[in-house]
Amino acid sequence: MRNQLLILILIACTAICLGFTIWSHVRTPKIAFVRSSYVVENYLGMKEAKTVFDEKVKAWNKNIDTLLLLYNQDVNYLKENKAKISQNTAKKLEDNIAKKGDDVKRYSSEVEKMAKEENEKLTQGALNQINSFVEKYAKEHHIDIVIGVTLSGNVLYGADKIDITKEILDGLNKSYK
Repeated sequence: MRNQLLILILIACTAICLGFTIWSHVRTPKIAFVRSSYVVENYLGMKEAKTVFDEKVKAWNKNIDTLLLLYNQDVNYLKENKAKISQNTAKKLEDNIAKKGDDVKRYSSEVEKMAKEENEKLTQGALNQINSFVEKYAKEHHIDIVIGVTLSGNVLYGADKIDITKEILDGLNKSYK
């Protein structure tokens, strides 16, 4: 009887230890990290957003160049012909040149503002896609915490087995196509 009681106690202790081990393993959060800058640089959606942005900036700069060309043509015309034209005409040209100069400054300032807003809009759109994908990926792979590694160094070291950067980038680019 004593041996049976001892065996029951031993079985109970083993069951408790096994249960605790399983519970502990199940309750241990699964953690992974992503090298954020690598994903942002190599995400096709971000590359496309950058291409779209660069094309818009190129068109805006072309407009600025055209305005500057017209401004400089008028300045050169006035310099070359000031002695040949009436004072009244020269004054009108000077006023026109001043107006064109103001237009160039105003448009340049507006382009700078539009470029900043457009860059923020396109970048935020791509970042939202990345964040949504990471959340979906983490849920599908039962990852409790995904840490973003940035250039400012949130994580000083991470084992390769918890680095999911490649999986995130591959899945993100696949879902983008």
